[in-house]
Amino acid sequence: FIGFALVSEQIGRRLTGARWIGLAIGLAMLLGPKMVVDELTAGRTIPLQMLLYALTLLGLLRGPSITITLGTALGMVTGLAILNRFDALPLPFLVAAMVWWMTRRPLPALAVVCVAGVALSPWVAYSLTTFGTVFATDNAGIAASLDPQAFVTDWWPTPQPSVLDDPAAWSGKALGHLPGLVWVTASALASPLGFAFTMALAIWGGVHFLATRAPGFRAARNIASNGLATAFGFLAITATLLIPQILTGYLEYRYLCAFMWAGFITLIGWAIGQGLSDAQRCVYARIITVPLALWVLAFTGLNAVKAAEDDRLDFDQWAQLENPADVAALAQCLGEKSNARVLVMGDDTFAAKAGALGSLSAMMEPRNIVDGRLSVEDAQRFVTEQRVDFALTLDVSREAYAKTTFDLGPRPANCPLPLYPITR
Repeated sequence: FIGFALVSEQIGRRLTGARWIGLAIGLAMLLGPKMVVDELTAGRTIPLQMLLYALTLLGLLRGPSITITLGTALGMVTGLAILNRFDALPLPFLVAAMVWWMTRRPLPALAVVCVAGVALSPWVAYSLTTFGTVFATDNAGIAASLDPQAFVTDWWPTPQPSVLDDPAAWSGKALGHLPGLVWVTASALASPLGFAFTMALAIWGGVHFLATRAPGFRAARNIASNGLATAFGFLAITATLLIPQILTGYLEYRYLCAFMWAGFITLIGWAIGQGLSDAQRCVYARIITVPLALWVLAFTGLNAVKAAEDDRLDFDQWAQLENPADVAALAQCLGEKSNARVLVMGDDTFAAKAGALGSLSAMMEPRNIVDGRLSVEDAQRFVTEQRVDFALTLDVSREAYAKTTFDLGPRPANCPLPLYPITR
């Protein structure tokens, strides 16, 4: 994320000629609800994706002077973005189209697509050898499903109806997600993130209004500079990259990070561009930077105070980040059966943590089992076909379900966790 903020600063300088504005915009993304901070805390993919997107925009700002060499670099960055998050699959093609449009030359655009393919080749090879398909993804089936409740952890004994079975119903499902996307976006803008930018732009607007009433004022020319036009084009790209979220129905704040950052930096670039001179544009930049910086400092201070109150600043406890006690307890319960497959019921976070930090074969409970969309018989078939050895029931209701659905054995001796062997 620090790298992203530094690249954002370079983009801000390219767009406006002013210092610190890009850094302020990048750091202000910390204010979003369940966005960057949650991603950083969980160690997920979006901060890295924002860095890769920022590097892409920084390269595109070279405009008509983009060479084959820079096209090669853009191809590598966009290919890595796909490896990081599969919803970036259209990115190389969109960037290549933009490069071709700006340079009027096909070779730099072709370099983007070809090198992105090279960057993606390790996954293609793994996908072919492991799954028997060119490009296996975890959400392609969800995007194609007719079921609006379909989720990535669902398990079905037979293929479910998809877009190929009823294109009209599938289109209706996808369109039905649009109001949710609008609501999530509006909610994010109604958070401290939106308030910070609204305050900064309101102050700028007041100053600019007074400036337009000054004697001899003339409207700024060339406000639609090449850089700003490129920023608008990249904003359109980030909006297009929300299509996978619309198709899957995964409408969460964190998926808006790149789109909202691109929107804010483009809007503020336009606002600063209303200045008639370099000096006035620098003043406009400071007017916007200071409120954003104050919001970020206040947010950081409040979170530090809250962390201190919750004893989360105790460095002696930081070892728990890499070696959590609950994961160690599960490993101890499994003993020599460390390769056993464990179905974690009632706590998806623990399932992910046990796999990532404990190298245990822990799996999340399928969402359609939790929601009651899978019959008891099919739930039993799931544990058989997936060769589940243990059920770890970390919720009272899920423990009751497991006891009435699966053939559970007695808990291992001296095991502090509700871990039950499953007889298959």
